[in-house]
Amino acid sequence: LVKIWNVNETGGKRDVSLVTSRDLDVGKVFTAAWSPDDALTIAAGGSKGKLQIWDVGANAGARKTLATKLKNASVALREKTGDGVVGVASDDEDDEEEEEDV
Repeated sequence: LVKIWNVNETGGKRDVSLVTSRDLDVGKVFTAAWSPDDALTIAAGGSKGKLQIWDVGANAGARKTLATKLKNASVALREKTGDGVVGVASDDEDDEEEEEDV
């Protein structure tokens, strides 16, 4: 499960709220990284040997919640459609394809 949090600090007080979350079916998440090319796209890998790419910007609520932060960071926000998950083949799927090619 990958969770996206919104953290605001004002007057020394920290306000933390959950923006969105998604089960990317990678098992226990070992690593996650934001895309250097798209501020709302994250890749996550985990114990199932899978890597999933999640376009958080496909979620209208996340775009709305994070829009001010992205604007302040001079990041352009684009309208997006779809559910936001891009699947990446696991190691097991690659092995099956290689066997068929032989």
